[in-house]
Amino acid sequence: MKIITLGSLFGAIYIALFFIPNVVYLFIRPSGRAKNDRKLLAGADRLSEACSLVLMVLWFSRRKWGFYSLEEFLWWIVGSAAIILINWILWIVFFIITAVGKSAEKKGGKKRTRPPEALEAVISVMPAPLFLVGGIAQRYVPLLVCAVLFTLCRLCRLLERYLKPSGSREK
Repeated sequence: MKIITLGSLFGAIYIALFFIPNVVYLFIRPSGRAKNDRKLLAGADRLSEACSLVLMVLWFSRRKWGFYSLEEFLWWIVGSAAIILINWILWIVFFIITAVGKSAEKKGGKKRTRPPEALEAVISVMPAPLFLVGGIAQRYVPLLVCAVLFTLCRLCRLLERYLKPSGSREK
């Protein structure tokens, strides 16, 4: 059983490209945003995300890594590249809105403008399609299970966060 293969290098490159904007956000994020998530749901979300990340790079299967056909491989390459491109576009829009809000605040304008909650919600769910495409195209059941679990947990967290009455949502 091979654990690291040529395909896992593609997975590592995709993960690195996908999460570059997230790393940038770590350095510029607002510090005063507390989360009131349920600990069990948040833990399941983080665990399924970490497992999906690991399974995108490492191959734990008796079956040799690979795709059943060239079409599946191309679907994975093109689909993942499209998801990464959409993710980068959403993050660029997010960073532009954040920068405009900061510059307006410095000029003595209104309170700082935050990006729309819908944009934040879509960005937070963007890893799910990447994991799902990888699991489906490779027919890699462990990745697919973790990806589905991640998607469900993330959607539950978003529903819990954004369907609360507007007075109870964190600012």
